[in-house]
Parts: sequence; C-alpha cells; structure tokens
Amino acid sequence: MGSTMHDESPEPGAGATHRWMRIINYHSVGGSATPLSVSDECFDQQMEFLSTHFDIVRLSDMVRYVLGRASLREGSVAITFDDGYEDNLSSAAPILKRYNAPATIFIATDFVGKHIPLYGRLLPALSWAQIREWSETEQFDVGAHTDSHPRLADTSDEAAMTAIRNSKVEIEARIGREVEYFSYPHGSFNKRTVKMVRDSGFRAACGGSGAIHRSVSPFRLRRFQVEAGMSLPSFMTSIAREGVSLPQTVKDRIDRFLDLRS
Repeated sequence: MGSTMHDESPEPGAGATHRWMRIINYHSVGGSATPLSVSDECFDQQMEFLSTHFDIVRLSDMVRYVLGRASLREGSVAITFDDGYEDNLSSAAPILKRYNAPATIFIATDFVGKHIPLYGRLLPALSWAQIREWSETEQFDVGAHTDSHPRLADTSDEAAMTAIRNSKVEIEARIGREVEYFSYPHGSFNKRTVKMVRDSGFRAACGGSGAIHRSVSPFRLRRFQVEAGMSLPSFMTSIAREGVSLPQTVKDRIDRFLDLRS
C-alpha cells in the first residue's frame, strides 16, 4: 500500500469541495468479453497505480471513517467486487495479493456454484469452497448481494426483505463468520430498502456512483464502477478527480440522519 496523492487539509468552507475517498468496484476480471469484464493486464496496471499513489484500505476502514471512528488520508480507496465471479479468485486475487491490496466481494447466493448472467454471457460463479478460501485470506472480506440479484427498489417489501436476509444468513452459515456489509444489486435502492438492510443487521451498504466523504450515510456508500476497455490514463483521471460539492454534502447529511435514526 502506497502513500496518498493528497495531503490532509482543513474542512473547506462554502463553495469548496470536501475531503473525498473512493470505493472502486469491479465485476469480472479476466478474458470475458463484456462491458464489465476488465482484462488481467488492465487490472494489474490499475492495482499498481493505486498501490503506488494511494492508500488502499479495507471497506471496514472506509465505514469506520464515515462513522467518525477512524482517520484516513484524503484519497484513500477501497476495492470491491459484485456478484461473485470465479475469476475474482482465479485472476484478481493473485494480483491483489501481489500489491497487498485488501478487497471485499459481494455474493449473490443463488448463483454460487453455477453461472452468473452478465450482458448476455454466462460466467462461472464461485463455489462455496472458493468463497471460504477467499474469506480465509487475511486481506479479503465477504459481503452480501441478496440471493437472486433483484432490483430492490422495484420489489415488494416481503420479497425484498427475504432476498436481503437470505443472503446474509446463508453466507454466514457457509463461511462461519458475520457478514456486515451489503451491496444493492443494480445499484437499486430507496429509503424503504435502506431501512430493510439496516434492520437485517448490516453495518453499511454500497449503492450509487460518486465519491465518499464524512457526511454520507453508511447505507449509501457510492462507488466508482470500472468498465472494460478503460485506459490507464482514463482510470487515473477518474480516480483522482475531486468534486464532492457542498450542496451534495447537505443532501447527504439529511439522508444520513434519516437512515441512522432509531
């Protein structure tokens, strides 16, 4: 893990941008030709860049930062993977280990040991044995991504709650440890589903696009989605770009208050 590109600075005043962090999200890593499949070579280059110029931290560190329980240097990044593709272990994990980069994988449990549809292709999913192997690696964590990957905002209360809780319960039973973090499938969530995730016992959840700052709700952690064919200069520019405006932080404070009230 390398040093950050940005120094700590005082909280900005009106019209300025707030200190930012990023959660960088991937799906498939390897040779699959889909818009969300990053090649091994590109992934290696991206991890080399991040480990050289940024602090790569665990998702749990990012959550503790948002909750005011930890300090992180500006520009710190966390790495996540959605769905549970087999190539996350076979292709991405060796590269992550090479750069000592922690990562969290979010598992959609109905697909474990089968195939996951991604832009018209069926990609092999991790088995439970492989998920346990991932979870037993010190730098890797496992989160939940529902059971069947529905659009939660468009799903009935009963079906949404079942999908959320089923994934948490099954993963915990299979790997023998608590699952604290959640990722909304398709980035689809609203106030109703945020409450369901919180009531199911999760500490935080990822959804939406953008940067992280201290006023954001831990149940609305925005991410930057890496897509296939993204050049290294484009990746570098996108990751380094600031722009969490003051009006956005005001809205985030309101959402945070509503999400965390008892």
